[in-house]
Amino acid sequence: MRRTAATLLLAVLLTLSGCSAITGGSGPQEAPPGVEDGRLVNATALTTAHTAALVESGFEHDIRTNATIARNGETFEVSRRQQTVVEPGAVEYQFRLINGGEGPSAQVDAWGNETTQVTRVQAGNQTQYGVGNPTPAAQLTTESRFTPYLASGNFTVENTETDGDVTLVTLVGGAPPGDANLLPSSAVGNLTDYEVRAVVDTQGRIHEFSVTGTYTVAGTEARFAFDYRLLRTDGPSVDQPEWAAEVLASR
Repeated sequence: MRRTAATLLLAVLLTLSGCSAITGGSGPQEAPPGVEDGRLVNATALTTAHTAALVESGFEHDIRTNATIARNGETFEVSRRQQTVVEPGAVEYQFRLINGGEGPSAQVDAWGNETTQVTRVQAGNQTQYGVGNPTPAAQLTTESRFTPYLASGNFTVENTETDGDVTLVTLVGGAPPGDANLLPSSAVGNLTDYEVRAVVDTQGRIHEFSVTGTYTVAGTEARFAFDYRLLRTDGPSVDQPEWAAEVLASR
């Protein structure tokens, strides 16, 4: 049975600028896009620069999410991991999304290029394939997910350090995002110990991004965590998997 890639992905996912100067070290240093006078003043400038820089170089990142949810009066932990590799220019890419923990397990694999995306969804003993449009760059780089968190405001520079020839700036702060889809349903309006931390370089690339919070679900205290890590920007290559080639050949 074939569906569009967008339909398959939605079904699985529902189950679960300018530069200024900052002071630090031995003197003024170039600031990331959107950061002025030690504060994040333009989240869009930062996340747009993030996507532009990563698409140009190619990249690999790893994202992990954990939360506790309630169903039929019982609580259980759910987890999700996404691994993405994109070639320079996003001419080819692939990603794997795994739902795990104590909830329903499922795995989504996708390969795409500039015109087409092929998707494989495995859940239980069923496998479905889909062919559709490629994933937009802002979703591949996670820009579309970072922006609502960063746009909540009140981010300040906590630390600036140099790693080789890269200057890394740590931003902390922010309020819970207005988009309830970015939080566990039980955490909406019931969230404490909330923290967002981002480590960015002066080109705007987000190297680390973490969100944590505590909430109550079914009378039990729980925590959720979203953790992003940029692993490489050295022009990784992507090979089309055999299953994707077979799907395209059978059309």
